[in-house]
Amino acid sequence: AERFQAEWCLGTALAYDLPAIAAGLTALAELWPERLREVSSAGGRGVAVIAPLVHDGLVLALCRDMNGFDAVLARVRQHQRSALAEATVAAFARLAGIQVAFLAPDATPTSDLLLSLGGLLLNAEVTAPDRADANTERSTTGKAVADALLAEALAVHHDVLLAPGFAMNDLPLLLAHVRTHPPKDVIVELPGVGTVVARSLSLPAQAASVIPRDNVGTVLWVALSSVRDGQPVAAATVGIPVTDERAQRLLSAELHHFRRDTPNILIVTVSAVPGAFTEWRALFSRCFQPTRNQRVGAVLMFFEAMGGTPAGIQAHWELLVNPHALVVLPVQTVDS
Repeated sequence: AERFQAEWCLGTALAYDLPAIAAGLTALAELWPERLREVSSAGGRGVAVIAPLVHDGLVLALCRDMNGFDAVLARVRQHQRSALAEATVAAFARLAGIQVAFLAPDATPTSDLLLSLGGLLLNAEVTAPDRADANTERSTTGKAVADALLAEALAVHHDVLLAPGFAMNDLPLLLAHVRTHPPKDVIVELPGVGTVVARSLSLPAQAASVIPRDNVGTVLWVALSSVRDGQPVAAATVGIPVTDERAQRLLSAELHHFRRDTPNILIVTVSAVPGAFTEWRALFSRCFQPTRNQRVGAVLMFFEAMGGTPAGIQAHWELLVNPHALVVLPVQTVDS
């Protein structure tokens, strides 16, 4: 265990004990060997690499004896995010004591999962939206800014919250500022560019921003560091304000999966949607109307990310019940 932690996790503890790590990696080697080969060939190390492998292996192990799993596994091995999301939801449902079956694409109704809870059959459609194109571009911009800041000075941590209208032609103004202002832990506003603070690099490097974010909304963060001889020598944290208002279109696009006379739930994996628990909560809630979207009994938002000490994949859920649904979800379903 100590050798594994030192060599593969770079000395950082994982949130899984050794039997769970062994079970997850063994299942992944058997069910999705391409994933392990890809990581091995890339030479990846660290908890950010190993924890997702263990997590996904444990998910597949929990699902392997469920009806319809083979078809889902085939899609997982084709790197379909929606298929892995279906398996993840099914695994969590099983852990909660819910019986699960994967439905064939030509089944009626055509939802992804059939959940059995206390005699109630619940149809669940799982969707995993990709990051919005505009936000992908903003993320690319943030990385480019961080790379440029890393090249400016050693022993400095540049912390920047870009203005909403920032474009790459504003970068020279930002770089001119950091070149002429030594690190003093002073927050400076650059009109049209953003908020900047430069501070002396501390070890271990801390990625968290110290810039106040009141009334900014959702921010996508990029944190990078330059490493020399195994130690950080410069760091940059760059925040980019983002918006994503696809929730209503997504809900409308999934309605055809549901019958009008059955309890239905839409499960949305929002791991690629920054700020979804805040912004999409309101957007989905506004979709629940007395004469619209009544087939959906609830929307369940699901988010997974690396976190915690020791580090592991953490899951967060939020259920939004539709008060105008044609078939209202029973209380025991909501509680589960």
